[in-house]
Amino acid sequence: MRALVQHTCVLDSPLSIAEAREALHSAVSEVSSTSRLFLGEVSDAGFRIVRSISYTNSFIPVITGALAESDHGSQVTISMKMHGLVSLFMTIWLGFAKVFLVLGPIGALVMYDEGNYHGAIIFAAIPIALYVGGRAMLSFGFWREVKKAKLLLAQVLKAQDAQ
Repeated sequence: MRALVQHTCVLDSPLSIAEAREALHSAVSEVSSTSRLFLGEVSDAGFRIVRSISYTNSFIPVITGALAESDHGSQVTISMKMHGLVSLFMTIWLGFAKVFLVLGPIGALVMYDEGNYHGAIIFAAIPIALYVGGRAMLSFGFWREVKKAKLLLAQVLKAQDAQ
């Protein structure tokens, strides 16, 4: 399944691949812990991590990355996307909202013709609220966490965005 939202970026680090891997190991815990910045796995092939948080956020990005050698250290290619089940849930949510965006006005017109003006307004507004609410959850839940995770990864790896 294609990710509903995804962010991909490349970071340039002055650290060698071995130093970058060691920096990641020191920032990543394999068990739930708030003493480390991230939870997950670091291997020779790359890493798969999530930010360690003390609150619940289903939209927190799952971060996968690969280290490659570069002229001035290492280059880290990062992909951040939502967990598959959360992405599936939001796809269904937004899909239903889009269907009701089409059907809502039809139902509202029927209600309006029957003289139920308040019901017609509510019937037309609910699909709009569902769609806007779903998009807002994605924006605030996922994209805010992407910015935080990218900043923390850049600090751990002493890296900056590749130009």
